[in-house]
Amino acid sequence: MKTVLSIFIALMTWTGVANADQCIFTNNIRDWHAPDTSTVVVETRQGDYTLDVGHCSQLRWADAIGFENYGSRWTCSGDNVLIFDRFNRAEVIGRCNIRSITKL
Repeated sequence: MKTVLSIFIALMTWTGVANADQCIFTNNIRDWHAPDTSTVVVETRQGDYTLDVGHCSQLRWADAIGFENYGSRWTCSGDNVLIFDRFNRAEVIGRCNIRSITKL
């Protein structure tokens, strides 16, 4: 347990995030929706979270997203939401920076 906690603390320091509430364990994300062009709501096993991504016009048409979290299993403030092309899922058509993560 100490090893996992140490790795998590090191990761939080490395990503520049001071608050553990600003991260979501990516494998726990079950579903998502974008109520507008600046918000992504993700459903996890621990509850729902709101990701503030500023203005991200590509969210309007997104039907597939991913997370660019630099090799980590955590998605944190400062990481990116990736918007995939609806016809070619391998093509990223947009990146939206995650400004903050808030538990609902």
